[in-house]
Amino acid sequence: MPNMGVFKQLIKELYEWLLHSVDMVIQHLVAMALKISVVKYLIKEFHDRFIYFIDLIAQHFIIVALSSLIVLVFGVLIGVFVFYNSKARAFLLPVVNFLYTIPSLALFALFIPVIGVYKSYYFSYFFKYSMTFSKNFGLSLNLPSPVLQLSQIHSLPQPVS
Repeated sequence: MPNMGVFKQLIKELYEWLLHSVDMVIQHLVAMALKISVVKYLIKEFHDRFIYFIDLIAQHFIIVALSSLIVLVFGVLIGVFVFYNSKARAFLLPVVNFLYTIPSLALFALFIPVIGVYKSYYFSYFFKYSMTFSKNFGLSLNLPSPVLQLSQIHSLPQPVS
């Protein structure tokens, strides 16, 4: 016959496990209830300030559209300039690579004293990240010739009409 101390220990461990499980379930239920109340609060806040949120969304789209347009214009111009000017390429490409390695949060912290927290900051932020577009555009202008030659060599025969 087994020792009763083993059963007592087993029952004690099962009881502690059950208490821990109930405690964890209660904690999860409380967390879910809090999350639901937070979601309800956010929905109520969105409903109460709907026009304000729509205005912010519109501002965001305008800023992104304008900065994308600026990126496209300056990116292509700088890319062509870098393609045709080897001195500019030697200077601008390392600068662009260096700027792109700065994390955005650090850049934000560096630009706040200079620019402030205005919409102009966002334009400069997007412009900074557009410099890789300029670099890649300038470097890709060298690519089409060899790529086209390879594609002509390995092209499929044209169908007869």
